[in-house]
Amino acid sequence: MNIKTLLCALLFCATAQAADPSVLPYHPYRKVGEQTYNLQSLYQELANKTAISPVFSKWLIARESPLNHYTVMQVTTDGLLIEHTRTIINLTGNGMGPREETSIYFLTHYPFANSVIDGQKVAFIALRIGNHRYTDTQGATRTIEAYDYGVPYKSMPAQSPPKVSS
Repeated sequence: MNIKTLLCALLFCATAQAADPSVLPYHPYRKVGEQTYNLQSLYQELANKTAISPVFSKWLIARESPLNHYTVMQVTTDGLLIEHTRTIINLTGNGMGPREETSIYFLTHYPFANSVIDGQKVAFIALRIGNHRYTDTQGATRTIEAYDYGVPYKSMPAQSPPKVSS
């Protein structure tokens, strides 16, 4: 291999490292709609494995675990259809044992939407913004929960001072 080819390969590796979508992305500052959010304390609670503050109750924390996974069903121009599969283990009564439950969500503004494919597992934190309606492959209209990842910021935008009327 000549030196030019080696340098090109190293440059490509250094600049083309895409984040692993199955690992929870770290974007503590986000803008959803007109509102900005600081999620640093949520990320800290997740890192410390402590209880999540009720302040974040409208945020979906979608991450891989032995009993949970989130899979891209379809990449659309507006966002991603995500299937959440969770295994419920019943240890008492009739029907003991594991069973699977699935939910479908719509996710907008996912920062890696251009690099994920159908069937790929993803992780994310997103704010519930309402519902999303779509037509499935059999022609039926479906209404599902909609979430917005938000637009990441490098730091919280400066707040402008309040206007004082004279």
